[in-house]
Amino acid sequence: MKILQLVFLLILPGLLGAHENHPMGKVEVEITRAAYSNRSIDVEAHLYLNGGQTMQLDGISVAGGEVVNLPFPLFFNSDGARNGHVKVSFTLKFFDKAPHIFSAMFDFGPQGTGPVLIIPDQMMKGIH
Repeated sequence: MKILQLVFLLILPGLLGAHENHPMGKVEVEITRAAYSNRSIDVEAHLYLNGGQTMQLDGISVAGGEVVNLPFPLFFNSDGARNGHVKVSFTLKFFDKAPHIFSAMFDFGPQGTGPVLIIPDQMMKGIH
């Protein structure tokens, strides 16, 4: 089953108190892989940057769990990303059994925070 989760985080500079000439930024998050075992989920996410500005990922949060192998904050520059595209991989460790569907909050600091739906679609082999 192909995962088709996309979230657009539209940032409105007026709401954030930005000045008039500040470019409006946007980031699209696509979850391309989410494989689970009992209490963890390995996730691969692709971030597509737009707006010609630096974006920062201050954190990813989920109810009942935490990201265990991704240092925050992460800074992304649309010029340094290949065609404005950055791939990140991380593991979500849950305190109880990992859910079959959930939302993760991606915190882009001053650019905003938004939910991303994650539906794990495959079991990790060799892990019990």
